[in-house]
Amino acid sequence: DFNFEDITTRIRQTAFLVPGLEVSLSDERGEEPVVESFKFEGGMRDFVDYIASDRPVTDTVLLKGEGEFKETVPVLEGDHMVTKEVERHMNVEVAFRWGTGYETEVRSFVNVVSTAKGGTHVTGFERAFNKVLNEQLKVHKVARAGDELVIKEDVQEGLTAVVLVRFPEPQFESQTKDALGTAAAQTIVNQVV
Repeated sequence: DFNFEDITTRIRQTAFLVPGLEVSLSDERGEEPVVESFKFEGGMRDFVDYIASDRPVTDTVLLKGEGEFKETVPVLEGDHMVTKEVERHMNVEVAFRWGTGYETEVRSFVNVVSTAKGGTHVTGFERAFNKVLNEQLKVHKVARAGDELVIKEDVQEGLTAVVLVRFPEPQFESQTKDALGTAAAQTIVNQVV
């Protein structure tokens, strides 16, 4: 027995994360078929606007970037395993906006798979976000040398964001893939944001 609402949520999410992709879902179990079709040209910007539950106070910003990293992985050579260093390429997209509410909503994905508990890519986003905001407060003389730094909870109040990284063979912290464990993701996302 399939839950139509759960499948619809997953398909809608995928359509947001892959701009221009059109996905249709048809449930023919009832007397009348129920058909849902999703296509979002605005991608992650549209996703942020969709999941935000409050009125916006900023435009939705989309940041894109990429980075390279090296990783040591086991490789089968003949009949035994050896370790080799391989070069990886990571694409990063982050969309965010602030709203009038107080709640923070940050959703994260690796290769279009939801990471409900975040992981290294979300850590990189949060650290970079705080750093950039504190630097800008100093540059614009809102904060002075010696003033207390703005903390994560201050920066993220009313924030809605989506963090997406794409790269081959991600390492997760558990079998459920709820949190990304690839250490390089923190550094690369930090550089992009």
